[in-house]
Amino acid sequence: MKTIVIIAAFALGAMTLPSTLIAQMPDPTSFFPHHLGDMWEYFVLDGVGNDTLQVRVIFDSTDPSGMSHVRHRRELLNPTRPPWFPWYQEFRIDTSANVFGSGFLPPNSLVYRFDAKVGQWWFVYYQGGPGGDVAKVLGEHPATIFGQPTTVKEIGYYSTSDTSDTTIWLAQYGEEIAEGFGTVFRGGADLGYNLYLRGCVIDGIVYGDTILVSVPEYRDTPEQFALHQNYPNPFNPQTKIRFAIARKARVSLVIYDLLGKEMIRLINQEVYPAGVFETNWNGDTHNGIPAASGVYILRLQADGETSIKKMLLLR
Repeated sequence: MKTIVIIAAFALGAMTLPSTLIAQMPDPTSFFPHHLGDMWEYFVLDGVGNDTLQVRVIFDSTDPSGMSHVRHRRELLNPTRPPWFPWYQEFRIDTSANVFGSGFLPPNSLVYRFDAKVGQWWFVYYQGGPGGDVAKVLGEHPATIFGQPTTVKEIGYYSTSDTSDTTIWLAQYGEEIAEGFGTVFRGGADLGYNLYLRGCVIDGIVYGDTILVSVPEYRDTPEQFALHQNYPNPFNPQTKIRFAIARKARVSLVIYDLLGKEMIRLINQEVYPAGVFETNWNGDTHNGIPAASGVYILRLQADGETSIKKMLLLR
């Protein structure tokens, strides 16, 4: 039996995987959490006064090519207002752990390369003659954040005048990114402010000190059609599936095996209003028989729009 609920809060439980499986399935993008409802609160030190910056993920989706699209909302809380300092508002994450940002420097700036090793550098953007910005991994070390063991990457950002001369880089700012938490510090050099992570909500789990002690609600009307990655994934035997539609539509949500055989219809041409919705799959086929371990295809259709995700069931 399926259950459909309108999302009020994404309080998703954590999944514990065997260490051998984790070793086989590294996820460099865990340094950049990006699920809908994730939230961070930072202490802001800017030379004018102390404040709190809140950053929320208000949109995340994955297109058929595997590219993730993420949008952030940023607000200062004392009082509530937009921050005076610019930063990236939208991000694209490709399958090679590259994170591109828009809304701060030129569009499609390569903000993070999480596969880069210590000492490696890359162009954030390059404009030709005037030069551009580069980033370099300065260090990587184990740390404990909010009582959780993690790994921190230290990244430096610089200005440069060409593609080869690294001797005249001018430091702009530094950033520390923690696995499972995202940015824990940003500041220094010419940035004009420092951010220190004071608390966050990641996949529905609250860490540290936050003004909002519960999982933030997503109340905005979605701006576009989206099928989010199921969670947890891999799963056994149940997983949650979220999707968003921007207008009233007739919706189908179907699961297939890799040969294209239909396993079960979770939603069959039902009319939904605009909003964000959630349903569960318990791993059974349409006749109630448990599906075998393997990769399955999830397809969402709504009035001519289609989105597809892969899911991994481990019995």
